[in-house]
Amino acid sequence: MYNFKGDYEKFQRYAHRFHDLNLVAQDLYSATQSIATRRAHLKIANAKIDRTRILEIGGGGGEHIAFEKDNGFDNYVVTDIESDFLKIIRKQFDIVALASDGSQLPFKDNSFTVSIATSVLEHVVLLEKMLLEVKRVLKEDGDFLVVVPTNGGILIEIYKLLVSYPFMSFNGIKKPSYIWHYLNVNCFKRIRALLHIYFEIVDKCSLPYKHIPSFLSPLYYFHCRNRK
Repeated sequence: MYNFKGDYEKFQRYAHRFHDLNLVAQDLYSATQSIATRRAHLKIANAKIDRTRILEIGGGGGEHIAFEKDNGFDNYVVTDIESDFLKIIRKQFDIVALASDGSQLPFKDNSFTVSIATSVLEHVVLLEKMLLEVKRVLKEDGDFLVVVPTNGGILIEIYKLLVSYPFMSFNGIKKPSYIWHYLNVNCFKRIRALLHIYFEIVDKCSLPYKHIPSFLSPLYYFHCRNRK
């Protein structure tokens, strides 16, 4: 009988190493992702917005936070569902890091001028509820900066078959496709539609190269504005 729990635990161990900023040697899987994600982090960090109070949802091991160092961390708050990731963030950056799945953010209304979500929305089961929470905690005209993989597009499908699945198998995962589909519950088109429903989109583009269509790009960027 297939042991999903065992596969998932193996994936979690790999994910924790992948997200730990103390990881010195990257494998091919993490290195190829870094090429695109670096451009995504820079796109968000260089956005001309009011950074008086920042909320990052799903901070992982703090990959994006490192790109915000020039903006300062005094008013930077992070949430994540993984306690191990929160420990990494607190250790590396000494900032407030709280446990939350995003569907119930532990903050008052109108608390933040900007919210950030990088490679998070594709994993959120209660996505509409989370987007409503983001709207609630953002100030009027606050900014929501989002980067998502183009799940469902041609390039992502090829990358899964040639890179993601083989490296998951190499790390002992018996059914890589089961793990991938268990974690990636929202395709790119659904995320894009919901962002247009709940926010005003003021900028959007493919990443790392903005002039290619979304289905041929690994990542996509949205600069959303909160209109209440």
